[in-house]
Parts: sequence; structure tokens; C-alpha cells
Amino acid sequence: MSDIVIRAVTSASPVIKATVSASPVIKPSNAAGPQGIQGPKGENGDVVGPETSVGDNFASWDGTGGDTLKDSGSKASDFATASHNHSGTYLESVVDDTTPQLGGNLDVNGKTFTQTASATYEFGTDEKQVDFNSNNAHFTLVNNTTGTTIDWRKGNKQTVAPTTDPTYTFTAPGGACNLVLKLTQDSTAVSITWPAAVKWCGSTPAFDTDSAVYIICFFYDGTNYWATSVEEV
Repeated sequence: MSDIVIRAVTSASPVIKATVSASPVIKPSNAAGPQGIQGPKGENGDVVGPETSVGDNFASWDGTGGDTLKDSGSKASDFATASHNHSGTYLESVVDDTTPQLGGNLDVNGKTFTQTASATYEFGTDEKQVDFNSNNAHFTLVNNTTGTTIDWRKGNKQTVAPTTDPTYTFTAPGGACNLVLKLTQDSTAVSITWPAAVKWCGSTPAFDTDSAVYIICFFYDGTNYWATSVEEV
């Protein structure tokens, strides 16, 4: 391989002469090339907030600088209670859905359905039935002891144990049903007066045995309480 040699000759009129060999080759040098333009360097700094702000409000970027915040003027509760405009109809509360439907079986996760004493549960209409699937239905026993008002809305199974001559009043259940009352007489039997709506099937029991226990069954038809009674042997 041949080299290209460039010589400078100093004279009154300087001339650069080149001597070319038979096979000229350009050999690169090891000098570094020019460095490219360096990109902008990021800077670290503290984010600066406003001098005053309202507690619980969200912060937002000021927009006038890359490291400043401002009070947005809004907090979480504003979004929870604010009205929103949407196309279509949306529920603001589940109580607004008057015809709710389940897409599958409801698992109450060990919890219970609750209702006030003055309201009733309704499980279906149009001859629908309740299937307990080999499980039983039970009622909480309501103990009235010496009370004279028996509120059948509180439970279908109740007890009384009068110590003085009571005059009972009944608060009707929500609809037709069977009711059971356990009556325990005092050690000296007291005289009992029943509501006019109680209709005894046969003669009216005396309930006059000292310390006796009576089981009284009622069929409530929406108006009257059709009753039978048995005394412990």
C-alpha cells in the first residue's frame, strides 16, 4: 500500500506539493471527532407550595412554573356530593331503585335481614312460595312476662306470666298467620280477659289451675284470632 505525503515548501510564494505513490491509501488518524451538542440537563429542586391553603383540599400544579403547587380549591367530599350531568338516567342512591333484580344468588355472608317491627317482609306475589331447601324457619321467642299488650308484629311465638288479673290487647301482625302464646299461671291463678277478636273454638277455657302452663294457638285471618288451648298434664 502507498501513502499520500503532503509537504509544505516555504518560499516567496508557498506551494503545497503532493507526491503520489503507485497505490495511494488514506489512513485515518486516532484523533477524536467533534463532540455532539449536549442535551439539556435536568435539575433537582424542592416543590414549593402556596403560603396558605385550606385543610383537606387537593394540591395542583400552578402552571406558571415546573416546581410550584397551588390550592385546587376542591377536596374529596366535593366530588362525593357534587351533582354531575350525564346523558341518560342514573341512580343517586340504591333506595331509588324501586324494582331491583339480582343477577345471581344472594349470599348474605352470615348476616341477617333486618326490618322494623312496624313493617313486613314480603317474599314474592302471585302464589310464589318460599323454599327453605331442607332448612328450618324459626322465630325469636318474645317474653312479655307481666305485660298486657301483645304485639304480634314482634314475633309469632310469645310468652306471658301474669301475676295480677290482666286484660290483654293484641297488636295485629301484618297478615294471616299462625300464632302461639305460652301462658304460665301464677301460683294463685289469676282471671284473664281476652280481646274481643279472640274467638275460641268450642267453650272458653277457664285458665284457672294454679301454676299451670297453657299453650294457646291462634289462627289470625286478618280480622279475628281463632283460638284453641291445651293445658299441661
